Amino acid sequence: MVTNYISQLRKTQSSFQKSLDQVKGSTVTQKIAQADRYRDHDLQALFDFIKPYKHSRQSGKKDAYLSLAQLFKTFKETKDANYEKESSQILNLLRQLE
Repeated sequence: MVTNYISQLRKTQSSFQKSLDQVKGSTVTQKIAQADRYRDHDLQALFDFIKPYKHSRQSGKKDAYLSLAQLFKTFKETKDANYEKESSQILNLLRQLE
């Protein structure tokens, strides 16, 4: 009787492990998707941050706005890219900002 249970457990262990791996994968996927959404919002906040300086009367601030606006325009579609491409583009943006 005990050997029958052990045998059944061994047979079902494989399918149980596969389903467990799927749940783990799903959780990781959800976390990545959430992190991507946060990153998209942060990137948009960065782009929005310079908008108040668009009509500045101070030439230094106006020049800085124009320079950053041109740079940000290049990266406007970044948040719509896939995760890997987006990561690469954000690193490129950060390098250019340095």
